[in-house]
Amino acid sequence: MPVDTADAIEVSFEYFGLAPTASLQATKEAYRRYVKEFHPDLFPKDSDEQKMAAEKLIAANAHFEKLEKFFKEYPDGKPVDEGQERQEPHDDGDWEAWEKQRHTAFDDELKEWKERQEKIQREKAAHLEGFRRSKLVTYCRVGLVAITIFMWMGWFSELSKLNKGAANESNQQQSLSQQPHYIDPVTGIDTTEAWRRHVQDKLTAEGFVNPSEKLKEMPGKFVLLLLWSAGAGWLLLSQKGKALVDKYLAEAEK
Repeated sequence: MPVDTADAIEVSFEYFGLAPTASLQATKEAYRRYVKEFHPDLFPKDSDEQKMAAEKLIAANAHFEKLEKFFKEYPDGKPVDEGQERQEPHDDGDWEAWEKQRHTAFDDELKEWKERQEKIQREKAAHLEGFRRSKLVTYCRVGLVAITIFMWMGWFSELSKLNKGAANESNQQQSLSQQPHYIDPVTGIDTTEAWRRHVQDKLTAEGFVNPSEKLKEMPGKFVLLLLWSAGAGWLLLSQKGKALVDKYLAEAEK
């Protein structure tokens, strides 16, 4: 059957509650009554019934188009086997029973449709939640990388400043040591050295620390920075680290 397979045609007949031996007139009447009974405009606006009816109407149109093509190729419809009868249009009583049956089927389909829509919504919500959490994880990873880079930049910047400060301090000490010392002839005090000690004591009282002293703290800071970088690398690159971040974000959201 070039238009559609025999199974597909039978499915289209069954959609309207017809036997495969239904005539063209019976098919047209079933389609007309189906559209009349289940048109989306007959249901409350934006209701589940209307949404499902809209989907069913699209499907009904598609099935009817298949059947129209079938009858164009086979005007007499499917051949009737021995003992079978051609299904012609019913009388009003038969159509009432048909409509009742279609309404019952519609109610059952509506229940299944609602369950399917709820499942789709849950899947969408889960997908959106996963996507949002993935973005948060990405932001956290980018932030962690940025913080680590800034910490290293800060360490190298501080090291450079301290080295320059220590060099200047060394030059000043050397310059001071080369300066002539003035000895008070009365008291015998080295006023140059006394003034230098006075300035140093004042700076110390105000919290000033010589760059050479601060340089002694830099190896310790370097070790801490290495530990931080190792932890950040573990969080960024290992599967357990990624899972830990994801778990933390999930608990934080709750």
